[in-house]
Amino acid sequence: MGSSPRAAAQGQPPFRWAWPWAGPIKDRRRRPDPAQPLAASPGPDGAAVVAIGDVHGCFSLLDEALAPHFGSGVELIFLGDLIDRAPEPEGDRRVLRRVWQLQADPAAHGLAGVTVLRGNHEQVVLDVLEGLGQGQADGPFHRFWLTHGGDPDLLPMVRSNREWFASLPHYAIRGDYLFVHAGVAPAVPLEHQHAHDLLWIREPFLNADDHGLPWIVVHGHSASADGVPQHLPHRIGLDTGACFGGPLTALRLPPLSSVSSDLSDSSDPSDFSDPSDSSHLSDPAA
Repeated sequence: MGSSPRAAAQGQPPFRWAWPWAGPIKDRRRRPDPAQPLAASPGPDGAAVVAIGDVHGCFSLLDEALAPHFGSGVELIFLGDLIDRAPEPEGDRRVLRRVWQLQADPAAHGLAGVTVLRGNHEQVVLDVLEGLGQGQADGPFHRFWLTHGGDPDLLPMVRSNREWFASLPHYAIRGDYLFVHAGVAPAVPLEHQHAHDLLWIREPFLNADDHGLPWIVVHGHSASADGVPQHLPHRIGLDTGACFGGPLTALRLPPLSSVSSDLSDSSDPSDFSDPSDSSHLSDPAA
């Protein structure tokens, strides 16, 4: 459905991608913007991980997917795209409140930790806020967001919690697994990856027989056509098209003997608005 808004805004050749079920992509001409630094998230040592695919405001499916894991001592890792394209009323808000509640006190739910990675939809809504702050009420990011499931009524909530959105890490490493929203550029060392690729890439990542990194990449972003997770030796795709009528996948991975991460820390969610207190929301629908 076209190029990313950053390419359009910068007058660069388009990065073409399929949405949601289109065939192979053969035109990936632009190099992503290297200006945005990558951020990683640390996690609890030795905990099993449950990775959760693109939620997209599917609150009811999220509650069903999470229920079996409460009290299990796992770490939840959301692969990004919590918001947009919500198929149920108030889906985006309810998903965010639920995730913030879990992040604020994982132990109260029998969890080792809760990590939320940045997806392209979280990045785009940040770009929308930046554009609005510069007086661009009808800029390319805003138009792109609205045509890809963005809800204008969500903006006050995002604005109230902008620091949380801006703090979302691009990836997490747990033992043999690299968790990221979209994927990685094949044959590029992690330290040389671009944020744009981690958030937006499809091909050549999806078609690569081996991405060349020393981890199994666990990702979302590219929905499977049959609603079934994609299990390959070098990657596991967990976007099963929840917002298009498919299931929401929460996959438990085996306990890991080691945990590694970049030295960058993700921010403590308690630094931001209390997720259990709706008084911090500037919600016109409230």
